[in-house]
Amino acid sequence: MHGNLSAQIRAHIDRLAKGTSGAAVEEAARNFDALPLYQGWEGWGLLTEQGQVLDADAAGVVSPAEDPLRTMYLVNGSETYPELKALLPTRSSTSIDCLHCKGSGWARIGAEGTGFRCGECRALGWVEVPSNTSLERTRG
Repeated sequence: MHGNLSAQIRAHIDRLAKGTSGAAVEEAARNFDALPLYQGWEGWGLLTEQGQVLDADAAGVVSPAEDPLRTMYLVNGSETYPELKALLPTRSSTSIDCLHCKGSGWARIGAEGTGFRCGECRALGWVEVPSNTSLERTRG
């Protein structure tokens, strides 16, 4: 991660932590010294100024976030902080639109159902086409 992005993240954390509105994101920025990317029922998805994506539960226990949640937190955060798109995977020429969410990054339950981040594509809207070279080797 380049220094400019780290400085931008630090500035967002500091700005939020100085907030006095009592908003939950301000509290999270202060309590975890990290940029809140996502607020869930039981905790937070956070980003440190070093670029580490974390899970924090309601009791304050913090651990590294793992995929698919890690990427989903970054997708969510990049909607508020567009500079975070630099931390997302780059779509390759061999990827295809996610069939589950039809390339939107949002899945739905039923035609008119509530939308939620697509776990199949990690909310990116695309997936890599798996290589079948190992399958081809077993055939020979």
